[in-house]
Amino acid sequence: SNMFIHNNNVYGVFQNYSTGASTVHLLTGVNFGASLKTLTGVSGTTDIAVGFLAGSETVVIAGGGDVDWTTNPASWGSNTNSTNITALAFHNDLLWGMSNVGQLYFTHDLALGWTTDSVLNLNTAFMARVKLFDGPRADGENALYAATNVGLYVLDSANGRWLKTSLNFPQNSMGGVGVAVWRGSIYVSSGL
Repeated sequence: SNMFIHNNNVYGVFQNYSTGASTVHLLTGVNFGASLKTLTGVSGTTDIAVGFLAGSETVVIAGGGDVDWTTNPASWGSNTNSTNITALAFHNDLLWGMSNVGQLYFTHDLALGWTTDSVLNLNTAFMARVKLFDGPRADGENALYAATNVGLYVLDSANGRWLKTSLNFPQNSMGGVGVAVWRGSIYVSSGL
């Protein structure tokens, strides 16, 4: 299961492993446990991001197929453009998504779809659990990062390419899964 907070409520996304369907449930308040949405993703929930898009706090859920989103959990939208997005992050007033083969996309409005950006060219075995996130650069500005099974990469947006950082670790299927930005530093797991 995955949990997120939106407008001071806690929600959970639960997958039914016999059917493969994922549903969003309210986990606080008088309607505790209420099912709010059956998600359209094809491989369960792969990532959840909560941030501001076009001035509204937005919840975005990726599932390796369609992307579901809401600004009000009573009403949901789905992006059905088959980009196979599995990782999400908010960065520089945009929502970024990466497919399971490293193709990066961005949008300022989910109703309008995604714009293609750069590609993180790695063996697909190293892309199994990519985590996108907004984090600090050495110059104090923020950048978009991708934590992978083999190391940490940063987006060079001016040149449309990914650069490998000096943080390397041996290939591990759980490498890069745990990422935290705290007090201006990045913490990345290299395995469990």
